[in-house]
This record gives sequence, structure tokens and C-alpha cells, in this order.
Amino acid sequence: MTLGHVGGLDVEKMFFEFKSRALPFLDRNLENNFEWMFLMQHYGVPTRLLDWTTNALVALYFAIGSNPYCVEKNGFEELSPEEDFMDEGELSLYGAAVFSLNPSELNRKTVGCSSSIFICEDLDDWDHYFDPMSKEGVNNFLPIAVKSRHIDVRIRSQSGHFTLHGANVWPLDYYDEIRKLLTKIFIPYGSVPQMLKDLRSLGFTESFIYPGLDSIAKEIKRNEGVAFSRRHF
Repeated sequence: MTLGHVGGLDVEKMFFEFKSRALPFLDRNLENNFEWMFLMQHYGVPTRLLDWTTNALVALYFAIGSNPYCVEKNGFEELSPEEDFMDEGELSLYGAAVFSLNPSELNRKTVGCSSSIFICEDLDDWDHYFDPMSKEGVNNFLPIAVKSRHIDVRIRSQSGHFTLHGANVWPLDYYDEIRKLLTKIFIPYGSVPQMLKDLRSLGFTESFIYPGLDSIAKEIKRNEGVAFSRRHF
């Protein structure tokens, strides 16, 4: 069995190593390999999955929450000098973006299925997408949109949905037909500071997106640092 390689990494090796080492930390049994794959994805291990969400504010948080052109200072973000410049090209260094996609339309286009796929409930029908390189004579070349059970608190908090690549791991917008299904919402960096403040006021913080003691600790330290700066400067 081989899961193949994503970006030069041995996905098969990482999958089975994670599966063997993560068991002592689970509070429930995972029932199949797809559930393991979903869990790996949410903890940052490369897989054939791409994260999506049904929550627009969660999507916005991911688009701007770790913006490399904004730095934290005194509780707000300072912008790069190019903040108001909007690149006319398809990819821009001067703004973030949120993408939207209709999962049913994607599956209709790629595998002729008119709805999103609950892959863990239909294992027999979609097992060829777990190990696509070892299967022949089946339709597993193009990506599909899938749903997972909420096997982890992070998946629940992020309203997690996924696209799953099959035998080909090219980006979604590489395919002309799939590109037509994507909607790109551009966010200039000049809008980022106020958006981040608004998201925080609505409760979309690191501890909400990544529930756990480590995120709570980071958030408490950051908030106190902001408050200290305001009190003394």
C-alpha cells in the first residue's frame, strides 16, 4: 500500500507514524483511515486534504489571522508600505483572499456525484481515494469534496469540510473546469487591522479556532501584553 508523495514528502510514512504514536492521546477510537487522515490534517501533518469551512468568519480568520505583512504592536497591526497597492495579477503579495466553492458542483464536475460526500459513511464507495496510486481502472484522478464526523474539537470549532485529492495533487485552480467553480474574494491589507479587531470582538480568536490549553495560554499572554503596553506607553 502506498499513499504516494505530496510535495516530495512521504505521506505514507507520516500517516502510519502518526497513527502509531497518536493512540495514547486519543479519547476515542478512530474507525477508519479517513478519520485518521482528517485528524492528521487538523494537527498540521501533510495529507491529500485541503481544509474548507462552512463558517465565513472562520474562513476570514484563516485568511488574515497569520498575515505575514502585518506585525502585532500595541494591540493593532502595522501595515507594510505597500498596503494600498492591489496587484492586478491572479496572485497578490498585497492582500489576502477567501475562496468559496460549491462542494456539490465540484463533485458533479469531477466524479458525477450531485452532492458532497460523507466519506466515512461510504467507505466501500470511496476507498480508492485513500490509496489512489495503488488503484487501477477507477475514477480517482480528480479532487472531490468530502465531509467528516466531528472526531476532534478542532474540526467542530472550524466547521471543517475538505477537498480530497486523488491520484493527482495539482492545486484546484490548475484545472480549467474547476477554476470556474471558485470565487475569490480579495482583501487588501489596508482592511486587515479593523477586520482582526472585529473578529476578536465576535470571539473568533486563537483559542476558539484551536481549542486547547496551549491556545488559551498564548491568548492570555498576548492580551496581557497588549494591556500592559496600553497602561505604560
